[in-house]
Amino acid sequence: MIDWNKLTLQPAISRLGSLLREQFGVWVGFVDADGAHHPIGGEHVPLHKPACTKLAATSALSNQSEGQRTCAQSLRRWATAEEDEDPVEASCHAGFSSMLFRLDAYEGADQCCLYVSGYVRSELAHRALGEIRETLETAEFFADDGDESEEAIDAIPRLDRKDRSFMRTVGKSIVEEVGRLLSADEPDDDVAINTPGESFHGMVGTSRQVLDLFETIRIIAGSNSTVLIQGENGTGKELIARALHLESHRKDAPFVALNCAAIPGDLIASELFGHRKGAFSGAHRDRIGLLQEADGGTLFLDEIGDMDLHLQVKLLRFLQEGTYMPVGGNTVRKVDVRVLCATNQDLQALVRQGQFRKDLFFRINVINLMSPPLRRRRADIEVLANHFLSAAAKRHNRPLKRLSEECLSLLQSHEWPGNVRELENEIERLVIMSGDDEVIDAMMLSQRINPQGEEPDFPLYEDMELPDAIEQLERTMILQGLRETGWNKSQTARNLGVSRRNLIRKVSQYELERFRDD
Repeated sequence: MIDWNKLTLQPAISRLGSLLREQFGVWVGFVDADGAHHPIGGEHVPLHKPACTKLAATSALSNQSEGQRTCAQSLRRWATAEEDEDPVEASCHAGFSSMLFRLDAYEGADQCCLYVSGYVRSELAHRALGEIRETLETAEFFADDGDESEEAIDAIPRLDRKDRSFMRTVGKSIVEEVGRLLSADEPDDDVAINTPGESFHGMVGTSRQVLDLFETIRIIAGSNSTVLIQGENGTGKELIARALHLESHRKDAPFVALNCAAIPGDLIASELFGHRKGAFSGAHRDRIGLLQEADGGTLFLDEIGDMDLHLQVKLLRFLQEGTYMPVGGNTVRKVDVRVLCATNQDLQALVRQGQFRKDLFFRINVINLMSPPLRRRRADIEVLANHFLSAAAKRHNRPLKRLSEECLSLLQSHEWPGNVRELENEIERLVIMSGDDEVIDAMMLSQRINPQGEEPDFPLYEDMELPDAIEQLERTMILQGLRETGWNKSQTARNLGVSRRNLIRKVSQYELERFRDD
């Protein structure tokens, strides 16, 4: 049996997946024989794709057919299709283009494929974007915010034939690497993941709190009990949920995540339970929900404290009985799903305020896991910083770097309100701003960490080639312009003399959204 988690983390595969994500802003990953997704490169290159993200599990389109209602089903359909062409270039349920490379030539990978998706072909962009825009408006994902809707459309990559040819070449290289790894008689020590400190399903640390957490996950993963994961933003609650899934007997079944704060309350019931045709305006087809998608696997409900009270009743009934009824339906359905919940709120306080049901709180709090804030696991800061330094240096083609003693001391004394996510963003900024310097000095730190440091208006260009210097200057000017306008992209584009679409593309390319709360 293929260990997909291990395969996606192999350096060569992860590096090639990150290259495609960074170069073209596309999703990359594997679909196994059960239709489960296994993303590649996401831990290194996060993507800002609001339109694709909103439509990822949406199936309320009038042109959808059975078996092609969500991303998972779309890719699964093409992975099992009888097509002579390889790779297959097709469209997903929401109108985005996908390129799929078969893996069934390798033992254990029958009906599996590599996918690259989330773009539109430039020669068909006008029609494809029009259909996607209509879908977003029909589903009312962005309410009346036309600016946000257009921003979502502008962020969709348009790839021409030359782009897709390069993407095809990289995809075939990934498939070849998969074949090499799967056909190896013995494990290849050269492709092992070497992470300083203890690494556990993407989580890194050596502190007592973290090692105890890893051990607790191993102990409780085999049960079917609901788990409540509590912790501040940026502490890795979803990583904990994924680790519970991957350590359980359900690891080869789907892991389905839903952020309860990201979807309007009146749509969450349809997302979770599905709906029947005609259940409400826009319900043109029957649709299965995420519970059905997760059958046999794990459903992760993030930000559970933001769930509306009327939906809490339905969730409680499902947790108690294991059954549910689609919106507008009259037939009870039963699925085998383990539910994991997470929140950054004090649910007991919400119970006292009447904003969260007491019976539901006790039902989801069978097992409680705390994700510790970074300020309470300071022993891990050096380990995490070195881990992020290595990853960022590879990602941005920089030499291996190290932190000066003063720089490390300041990082260890900082309170880290944004936790591990804030540390990762700060390290990536340091790697970029330090150019080819191998030692990162304390003066390079953000002023919120080192008030004595002076963040340079422009990076140093000494010994840099012209393309790199231009990229650094462009990145700095755009970030400075966004800060001056309070992140008003339209005004920033006018101030810089570029189109709004070009600015949004650059913001995504340089991953500047991470600095929005600085």
